[in-house]
Amino acid sequence: MTAADRIDWFLADHPGGSLMVFVGYATPAGFAWLAERTEGRAVRVLVGDARPKYWKGSKSHREAAAEFVRRDDVEVRNWYTKRARQGPAEAHLKAWLVCDGETATAVLHGSANLTHKGLYRNVETMAEAHGDDMARIDQQARELWDKGWDMQGRLLGYLGTGSDTRQRPSAPATQSAPVPVDGRHVVSDLPHGATRGRRRACLHAWGWGAGILVALIVVALAVVLVVEHWSTIVLAFQGLVVGIAIAVVLVGAAALKRYL
Repeated sequence: MTAADRIDWFLADHPGGSLMVFVGYATPAGFAWLAERTEGRAVRVLVGDARPKYWKGSKSHREAAAEFVRRDDVEVRNWYTKRARQGPAEAHLKAWLVCDGETATAVLHGSANLTHKGLYRNVETMAEAHGDDMARIDQQARELWDKGWDMQGRLLGYLGTGSDTRQRPSAPATQSAPVPVDGRHVVSDLPHGATRGRRRACLHAWGWGAGILVALIVVALAVVLVVEHWSTIVLAFQGLVVGIAIAVVLVGAAALKRYL
């Protein structure tokens, strides 16, 4: 039995109520598959890693995925952070929740992502949760949903089908506005608003500046050692001061450009 078969079985057993889907990755083929099975059913989808490379595919799948995303009863969110204490983290659970209002009445969880390989080709495990396990997954999923941010407009851009013109609810008040980085999103309340990549770029810029400064000092000392006249010494240090000032300006400008 493929993951697609198991999910179909789960949806058939629980035909009523809205649907929440949480996956680490998704593709146009996966969204097209989901669209076929959820006509007339409200769907909320949260994807962990939503970089553009995952949204390539056939034209028919991309168009079907875009049509699904534009539905009034569909919401798509993304969650990813670089602020985790252990390093970068992303939503990576695979869970399907059938909901009555704000409570899950059935939960399917396992290993399959919302991709063609995950649904049909990979060896995956999907099983229903009950009792305390169902309550725990329901709570974890809803907390994650509240942290996520809307990605419909960005997703339509990845699919090459324009933007979403509908009014969408804004991200929760407790969630900082996301900042896109290489097709991904990170929360914007990192120290000084910088991401790891930006901090690394600034360190590189200051490294070059320090190298220039050391080179200028070496040159100035060489001049002092070779020429023993006082006027030449003064001239050498004047040149050193001017060089330092130029280096500081150049490095500061480079660092500012990296941040903007």
